Amino acid sequence: MSNQNNVKKYKRLTKEELRNCKGLENYSDEQAEEAIQTIEKLSILFYELYKKEKQTSEEKINRNHKLKYDKDEGKENIKKRNVA
Repeated sequence: MSNQNNVKKYKRLTKEELRNCKGLENYSDEQAEEAIQTIEKLSILFYELYKKEKQTSEEKINRNHKLKYDKDEGKENIKKRNVA
């Protein structure tokens, strides 16, 4: 399956939409474009941070699960040796 099919396309904020926000009504075209670019950069930064935190969290969960599994396996091996 192509990766392009899985990528959701997002509409870019327009200058008019930005100017609909309170306090931004009088932004010039140049100011609006700069604000939109800043919002896009921050969005990407926050999303990358989210992905990194999520990956770190999943790795930690997997490590803890493996440690618990290894510990349980060790107990089972000791029991088997004591029975034999």
